[in-house]
Amino acid sequence: MQRRTAVPLADQLGTAEVADDVREEITTYDGLRDSQLTLQQATLERIRQLLPESAGPVHELVRKELEHVAGELDFLRRASATDEGPYELMTRQGLLWSEESFPMNTEAVGKTGKAYFDELSALNLEGMEKENAALTDPWSDSMRRDLEQTLRGFVVRHYTERDRVPAMLGEGMKSKARIEADSGGAHNTQPYDDHVLANTGFVFFYLESRSDGFRDSRFGDARVTLGLEESGLLSKGWVMLTDFYSRDFPHLMVKRTDPTDVTSFTKSKREFLKGKPEFKDQLRTFKRDSGVVPETSERAAEMSMERRTQLAHVRQQVQDERNARQEYRMGPVRAERPELLQQNVLVGADIVPGLVERVLAEVARISEVDPKTGEVLRGKNAEELLRFLLKDVIRPQAMVPNSVRIAEGDVQYKN
Repeated sequence: MQRRTAVPLADQLGTAEVADDVREEITTYDGLRDSQLTLQQATLERIRQLLPESAGPVHELVRKELEHVAGELDFLRRASATDEGPYELMTRQGLLWSEESFPMNTEAVGKTGKAYFDELSALNLEGMEKENAALTDPWSDSMRRDLEQTLRGFVVRHYTERDRVPAMLGEGMKSKARIEADSGGAHNTQPYDDHVLANTGFVFFYLESRSDGFRDSRFGDARVTLGLEESGLLSKGWVMLTDFYSRDFPHLMVKRTDPTDVTSFTKSKREFLKGKPEFKDQLRTFKRDSGVVPETSERAAEMSMERRTQLAHVRQQVQDERNARQEYRMGPVRAERPELLQQNVLVGADIVPGLVERVLAEVARISEVDPKTGEVLRGKNAEELLRFLLKDVIRPQAMVPNSVRIAEGDVQYKN
């Protein structure tokens, strides 16, 4: 959410004299994150109550701040009341979607809210179907059907702290925006999510095979497991193919000793090779260029420092990724495919066919530069190929708007 002005309240007061306890509360208010609306409102109320009646100009500043915060909270409540509201929150608050240097911004597409993301998703699916149009061989036709049937049996999983489960069972799993709109509370969302994507109106999940074991998750040792349909993902949710912030697409590595095998790493290649030295050949690499950021956006002048920092980040990201691509290379044979920011979205009914087409596309791309590894992949069954997709090709995050009801049978504990 956004502050009323870029100027901290302490600086708005200028030379006005206020008591030490008021000054302390003002310092607290200015130090709150932009998204902490409930705490902002409570702190402003304390300041208002501490001010003497004679402090007229200061009262007026506090009144304006309170009015603004109340308006932001009111919008959050309205956005949290419908399945499409969180999408409206994204295009209203998300810096990426309105960034003038982003080729597929809301103005260029001519849509906002869910209609905007539906359009990005449709274009993404259409692009993959076009790429795969030549895949009419019996294996591709049969595997497409098997992949779709198998994927519909996969699940979404949400990790959390064990002591938060009772509240979730009673009130449902809530998005950050819903928590803030209801009463405020702790959350682990980062400023990039608050400002660049503004996807705080969604509950986050991993997408996995039902038989997958527990992750080593920083979010906690309890997990909630729901079917794709049951969770609401395929009717009202969306998927980002990989995290927008880090864009940490796995790098594919091939082992040439018999039998040929393929795996991936996302961090240090050196560290990866220490543990798996037999995987010597790098088959796929995500590439982007260093772009030159345009002059500072005029809209930055009215933003808080927190929001300005994220604007600078996303403007640099948009420039760096104008030509983002996956490079497939084996020896002298090389191929590239675009991997642009706008291709990172699949919504609702597009999710299953979109992920299926991505599996088939990856097998075809790899076969183009490395037929032997392509044959290894074509020898896998649908479940194995989907695991390959979710671990070695992309790292999707699934999101369902507002809140999700769960039962005790949906929760598992690590120990």
